[in-house]
Formats: sequence, structure tokens, C-alpha cells
Amino acid sequence: MIESKELQGKPLRSQPTRDRILKAAKLIFGRDGYDHATIRAIADEADINPAMVMRYYGNKDALFAAVTDFQVDFSAFATAPKSRLGESIVRLALEMWESPETGPSRRAILLTALSNETGRAKYISQYQNQSAELLRRFGSSKRVADAAALIGTQVVGLLVLRYILRVPEITSLSHEYLVREVGRTLQNYMRKLG
Repeated sequence: MIESKELQGKPLRSQPTRDRILKAAKLIFGRDGYDHATIRAIADEADINPAMVMRYYGNKDALFAAVTDFQVDFSAFATAPKSRLGESIVRLALEMWESPETGPSRRAILLTALSNETGRAKYISQYQNQSAELLRRFGSSKRVADAAALIGTQVVGLLVLRYILRVPEITSLSHEYLVREVGRTLQNYMRKLG
């Protein structure tokens, strides 16, 4: 009977605990990366016993997968003209990385991708799928793949310099300046889409 109520949309009694674990995991993975994050540190941040983390998520890999499995909402681009798409991409990237809800997950997967083969494969797969989905409406598949790869050089470079390395010359720049200047470079890459 309880199971059928849960299936009908009633929240699980364990949901607040699960949410605390995910929030803590986003913070710890985002701060330490996959390789240095520990279940104990995540449990300490969530103020629960480490056994509870294992009970709800099984292991570190499953917890990392839950934290870093996200989709980009492309609805923001539905009305963006092709001539301003580069700016829209930069603006969304900055907003996602500075959001308390999405920033730690993005940081966690990028940090992990830089040092862990499994994380690298996941990051590349997510990036390729999401970039291709966004750009497909503007050109052929080969041209889309080329443009997405070039765009990635700028966006990932910007994110690493601003949010991971915290290079002062980049962190001091305003959103609008970055949107305009990096967006202009992305627009140049999109010319390849015809």
C-alpha cells in the first residue's frame, strides 16, 4: 500500500535525507573533484552517518552520477536569433556556473573530467550531445560537430579560468563584457554552419 502511494506522486519519507545528501555531494564533489571527495566528507556535510549515504546511493560512483546527471534547458535559445546565439551560450554558461543549484554539479563534473577517465568520458558525452542538440538546427552534422568543438574550446577555457583557477584578470570581468567578447568569438565559429 505504501509503495502504491509513493508511485502516485506522494513524496518519499526519505526524500529530505536524499536531498541533503545530494546537496552535500554537489558541494564536496564540486570543491574536491571525484578523486578526492569521500563518502565520509559528504556525510559530514549532510550531518548524517556515512552508512546512510551508502544506503540511499550504494556507492561513490552512483552518488557522483546522480549529482552530475543533468540536462541543459535549451528553451532559452528558442527565440535567440542565430546572430546572437554565441552571446546566449556564454550568458547561460555563466548563469549555470554561478547558480547555487547548478554550479556545484557543473564544477564537479568538469573537475573530475580533468583528472579521471570515467569523468572525462561522461563530460565529453554530455557536452557533445547537448552541443549538437542546440546547434543542429543551424547546419549539417559534420559542420555542427566542428562548430561545437570550437565553441567548447572557448566555453571550457572560460569556465576553467574563471571558476576553477580563478584567474584575477578573468574573475574581475563583468558578465556583460564576457558575454559580448566571448560571444563574438563563438559567433565566428558558428559561421561554419552556413
